[in-house]
Amino acid sequence: MNTLHYSKSKKINLPGRTVYSMVGYHGIKSEKMAFGIAELPPQSKMDPHKHLDEEEIIFIYEGFGKLHVRDDMTEDLEPGTVIVAPRGVEHTIENLSQNVMRWAWVFNPPVKIGNHTSE
Repeated sequence: MNTLHYSKSKKINLPGRTVYSMVGYHGIKSEKMAFGIAELPPQSKMDPHKHLDEEEIIFIYEGFGKLHVRDDMTEDLEPGTVIVAPRGVEHTIENLSQNVMRWAWVFNPPVKIGNHTSE
C-alpha cells in the first residue's frame, strides 16, 4: 500500500484541461485501475473524446456545468454528480461556473493519459 498527495503526482496538460495522474501508469502503480483528478478552467469546454478500450467513472466535486454525450444528449453537472462513460462513447465536459471545475476519475483498465480519440 502506498500514498501520494496530488501535488506530487504527474501533471499532464491536455486540450482544455489539466490532469493529475495518481494511480495507474504514473504515481502508484496499478495493473487494474487508474485514478486521478482533473481541472477545467472557468467558462471553458474540454475537447470531445472517447476511450476505445477503457470505461471511465467521473465524480464532480467542485464547479458546475454540462456533460455532452455524442451530439444528442446534454446533462447538468454539479458537485456530487457521478458520470459513467462507457467504452467508445464520445463525451465532453463544459464548465459554466466562474471557478475551476474539479473532478476525480477512475479508469478500468488503466489508461495512458492522453491516449484517447478525438472526433
